[in-house]
Amino acid sequence: MIVKFVLVFVIIVAIAGLLVLFYLKAGLQLQYKNWEEKRPLGELKDFFVFDWKNGQERSKRIDAFLLFPLFFPIDLNNKKGQELTLRENIRKVHLALYGAFIVLILVSSYTSKVFPDGIFS
Repeated sequence: MIVKFVLVFVIIVAIAGLLVLFYLKAGLQLQYKNWEEKRPLGELKDFFVFDWKNGQERSKRIDAFLLFPLFFPIDLNNKKGQELTLRENIRKVHLALYGAFIVLILVSSYTSKVFPDGIFS
């Protein structure tokens, strides 16, 4: 019973962690997009807090989210100052996302081996 509770708890924490990390990723990439356009960086929450009816703002957020795909490397060579800091932070979030995905896969495969009938049966 305790093992099932711990497994469910770890799965919930891993999924919540993924959501928080994607929130950070989106906010950091929007800051990078603002830096490229020579605008003030803003805050992480600016990715979700804006006028949703404005088509330009929505397309800017979509472009920012697709700026650094998750499974591609981020080039840190020949970068300086604010650009290097933003890219390093995005890279750290990507590494944390990889870790959360690995934990989720390991826990789900362990659960399927230990409880072949399902965890709630």
